[in-house]
Amino acid sequence: MLNPKKTRVLLYTGYHDHAIFYSVVSPPIGLYRLKNYLERREMHCDVHDLGLTQGDFGDTLEKISKGYYDVVGASVDTDKMGKNFQMLLDIKKKIKQSGKKVMLVCGGQGAAHDYKTWIKEGKLDAVLLGFAEKNFYDLCLSFSKNKDKHVKEYAKNVNGIAFPTNDQRTEFVKYPSKPLTEKEFEQLNYTEIKDLHIPYKDYWDYTYKEGAAALNLRKEGDAHGDMVDTQKFFVETIRLYTSSHCPWRCGFCSSHSFLRTSNATQEREDKKIEKEEGKEVSMNKLVTCGPQPHPVYRIYPKQIYELIQMHCDKYKPRVFLFNDDAFWDGSNEGFKHIMELCDLIIEAKEKGKIDKNIIFNCQAKIGDFIIKKPVRKLHDELIIKLKKAGFYHFGTGVETFSDKLLRVQSINKKAISEADQHMVINGLLKHGFSPSVNLILFIPESTIEDMFNTMKTATEYMLNGVQIAMTPLLRPQPGSGIHELITKGLTPIKAKYAEWKNPENGEIFKYPLYCIPLDKKIAQFIEEFDIKEFEDMERISGPEQERIVKMVKWKSKVVPRPVTALSVFITLSRFLERYDYVEYFEKAVFEILGRNLSAKPGESLQAKESLIL
Repeated sequence: MLNPKKTRVLLYTGYHDHAIFYSVVSPPIGLYRLKNYLERREMHCDVHDLGLTQGDFGDTLEKISKGYYDVVGASVDTDKMGKNFQMLLDIKKKIKQSGKKVMLVCGGQGAAHDYKTWIKEGKLDAVLLGFAEKNFYDLCLSFSKNKDKHVKEYAKNVNGIAFPTNDQRTEFVKYPSKPLTEKEFEQLNYTEIKDLHIPYKDYWDYTYKEGAAALNLRKEGDAHGDMVDTQKFFVETIRLYTSSHCPWRCGFCSSHSFLRTSNATQEREDKKIEKEEGKEVSMNKLVTCGPQPHPVYRIYPKQIYELIQMHCDKYKPRVFLFNDDAFWDGSNEGFKHIMELCDLIIEAKEKGKIDKNIIFNCQAKIGDFIIKKPVRKLHDELIIKLKKAGFYHFGTGVETFSDKLLRVQSINKKAISEADQHMVINGLLKHGFSPSVNLILFIPESTIEDMFNTMKTATEYMLNGVQIAMTPLLRPQPGSGIHELITKGLTPIKAKYAEWKNPENGEIFKYPLYCIPLDKKIAQFIEEFDIKEFEDMERISGPEQERIVKMVKWKSKVVPRPVTALSVFITLSRFLERYDYVEYFEKAVFEILGRNLSAKPGESLQAKESLIL
């Protein structure tokens, strides 16, 4: 029986994009951590994941309309901005029906980077900024004691919050988040989550029903003629976060700027930047790429191992995925950190404390595997230790195989070279790993020659066991450096915008979809697909992918990412009338899927299609 005096909170995940590549519906760790934090402090909290329910709100909207909740929050992003606005307006109507004063707020990276828009279009009372556990609790507590007052009164002593000061929601106050101390970070990411419960089984069951187990691809080819795994994908995956933020400044990414923008004052946000004639604006001058409020914090290897042990005992997973942007950072301290963790895992497996078959996946930068001084070389000792511990996949943000494009503003990865990329990828393959490489094909500054170089290089790696996760179009998300450059008129690059019509006042709101390529031929290719929303990007790969999977009789709803990437490569090659590349990419599809359609040498997929369909 719920205590009627307890503050009742409902947290939603917003709508997210899953159209381009299959993405496992995984628990919203941040919301479950908020729930745990609130309930440890005598508040009641429910989490409703619209990804898990496929957009079904269940009885939550009815409960809002009946006044069951005191606070409703949502974690939102820019993928489906219009749909999220509509969701918030619908929630606001239910709140009005209740006749009760209920606080409506948003949080997460998307909300923090564009808080003015979310407040205005979503009719929010406030947006939470930065690490929100304590700030959200303080806000809920103050609201519960001051329900008859305006938000500017009950939020005045809360850090990390933005709110409107007029009824039209066009004027705002922002109280920047305060940088965490290392001790506070440890408290939130280790001490507070020891009793955290996440319904992993619900998510694993959902993923099995989606057919995602088909992503565990196999191929023939070891020395004994046995089948061997080429892409180990196991549904029973636990996600952990062990570090505070990303220290790098990639131009297309908004992750690294989450703390920067949350910590920035309104004056810093609105500061005008002067562009010098004939020179690019320094990325360091941007609010999104300026100084971080504090260095990267990490919980210690022994603490990480303790969390691993705890999750093994509670959930019996097969995989741990470290979602950190800076799990280790390629520095001497970072190398010491990860190698110490590996030693703890190796010892635990040898003593039977955790299953010896558990594997570990993580995000990693190319530079994380490189010793920088005195001679720049691969850190073989580290890679060998990672393998012994059971690390398998490394999600590496390569973006492009071009030194020129690595240095353009939309990418801004000047510390890494194409030679570094090949050294690391080939080194991981040599040691028996299956690295996962993230690519952005239509980088706005790219030429056609740049693109074919990246497509061919990516395909060669796919044929050698590398996984390719490709985003076709570069998204200028709010919070990214390229978005700030575009909105402030500091770059020749333009954005294509989506439109959302507010049903209450008929006003049109525009939000960015993708960067328009500077090359007119490439821009013409993209324009033909009439992309008006993020999910429309699947049109670039859709028809070709559908044809391929039908031909090879691929039964699962879930299609491997390399097939989607190659479908885009084929489509673009046809448009540019490069039929030599069409044939090359088609053959690669069959080899990757392990099919043998008895095609004659040189016979194209298009020719074979007439015989099969």
